[in-house]
Amino acid sequence: MAPHQLRARASFQTRLLLHLAHRRTQKTSEGFTLVELMIVVAILGILAAAALPNYMQARNSAAIGSRVAEAVSFAKACAVYQATGIGNAPSNTSGAPATDGVGMTCNSTTATGTVTARWGSAKASGVRCLTVTSGANDTLATITVIPAPTGTQDQISCSYS
Repeated sequence: MAPHQLRARASFQTRLLLHLAHRRTQKTSEGFTLVELMIVVAILGILAAAALPNYMQARNSAAIGSRVAEAVSFAKACAVYQATGIGNAPSNTSGAPATDGVGMTCNSTTATGTVTARWGSAKASGVRCLTVTSGANDTLATITVIPAPTGTQDQISCSYS
């Protein structure tokens, strides 16, 4: 064999070996193994299990807080009506709601008003109503308007049950 044929044959073998070595390293770094994917799924499951109860608590607290704020607003409207006697008594329903919602009774004859907010089975603690904070098992807020003598402010009180 001529020297240039030996060089060509050696360079071909060298190129072939380099190509095969390059392919071998490429194959091992193409994707994730099943174990790595299972670890990621397990970590995501643990994070979701820790975050879901906090999300549900925040969502329930926001919904209950909205109902209580609506009830306080109705109570204030009832107090204004009782103080002035102008117009009709504000109302949305008569008496306490049987299920979820806000119910109101504002009487000009008895000079008292009661507003209730009920939220069924949703559980949330720490919802403020005036100066009172709800407990974990409360499902009803009652806001009572007690008119004061002329020239003084009405009293609005809140209680949870």
